[in-house]
Amino acid sequence: MSIETNFAAMEQFLQQTLSANHVVRHEKPSVVEDGTFVIRFMEDKREIQSPYQMKSTKQFAIDYYEQNMNNVLKQMDMLSDALYEAKSIALPNAKPAMRVQSFTYSIPEDNVDIQCTGVLAVTEMLPFQQGTYSKIKNVYATYQNNEEE
Repeated sequence: MSIETNFAAMEQFLQQTLSANHVVRHEKPSVVEDGTFVIRFMEDKREIQSPYQMKSTKQFAIDYYEQNMNNVLKQMDMLSDALYEAKSIALPNAKPAMRVQSFTYSIPEDNVDIQCTGVLAVTEMLPFQQGTYSKIKNVYATYQNNEEE
């Protein structure tokens, strides 16, 4: 699954569950409006689960900016509740969803803007490409009796 699909799915989740008007990907804009979410990629760890699939664990940082600290904490708490209640974030094209593993948030000590940063860990099971083989079209069976009469 492409990383852009993950970003699009998270953006849609934020818009649907929290009515987020401003969702930005990758970097904080130079001018931040109140109620802005910024989604940043942090890590992708992959491991083989079987000969047919691998497990991808991704971490994303979700920053929320607003002038009122109470509203910042309220929004992040609502996001945390929504993620754990949903248990997954739907992906387009009916692909298996990203499963929510954890979500933690805190307020950085050195923040200039009033912001809160959350770290979302999700997992996906990704299938390996399997080889294709031509089908057997006809099978002719013969019987040979090896017993001596």
